[in-house]
Amino acid sequence: MNRPAAKEKTRSSGPSMSYLQTRIRASRLLNAARILAIIELTHRLHQAYRFAYDKQAADWLLPQNPAQPQTGTGGHTQTSDCAHIRANLLGDPRNRSALNDAWTRSQFGTNSAHEEGGLLGQVIDEGQPYQKDIVINQTYTTPSTSPPISLQGFTNWAQGQIASNSNTVAFGYWYHTHPFNQGAHVLGFVVGNPNVPSGNDASVSATLGLRGIIVSRTRIVVFDSSGNIQCSFRR
Repeated sequence: MNRPAAKEKTRSSGPSMSYLQTRIRASRLLNAARILAIIELTHRLHQAYRFAYDKQAADWLLPQNPAQPQTGTGGHTQTSDCAHIRANLLGDPRNRSALNDAWTRSQFGTNSAHEEGGLLGQVIDEGQPYQKDIVINQTYTTPSTSPPISLQGFTNWAQGQIASNSNTVAFGYWYHTHPFNQGAHVLGFVVGNPNVPSGNDASVSATLGLRGIIVSRTRIVVFDSSGNIQCSFRR
């Protein structure tokens, strides 16, 4: 008697449904993770761009720094020679007059308020009588296209003055006015503390190799090329 033939096992023609579902679910999770990563990256890039733009705008357009004083950008580091600096700037009637005149020309409190600036120096004394104690005040003529809260073209002008007078004049300071109160709205910006140098102010000092002076309504502020306030005097 012949044995009955064994039934042939049938193999599945493809993966099971559970396997497919697992693959689909994993693929969806991977796509979702990629989308979230792209969203996060876009958000971070937007924040970085906005920060860079705001900082550049502040440095270009807001010499009256809107930031709070910090080391290197308006931090106060009173120097030991402040008495000498005060005597030079405020005790000498010629330098004091130059700074006061710049403030007057700024037209503070009017619709025409704008920054004024210049260079303060002294004729190099080589022993001649006519060289004794001669103070130089080179004033900058702001172009009509300059925004009221900046000195357009000042740095190039100052470099030219220093180079052309290098044999006869030793410049010690560059100065400019901050003729707007804190909180004033100018060109769509809110102006910061008028007695604090901006990053752009510090950059000008570094480029020229000179101490900077801010002339505000109430104070004379002297700062270095890092933006640190060295001395601050009442006008």
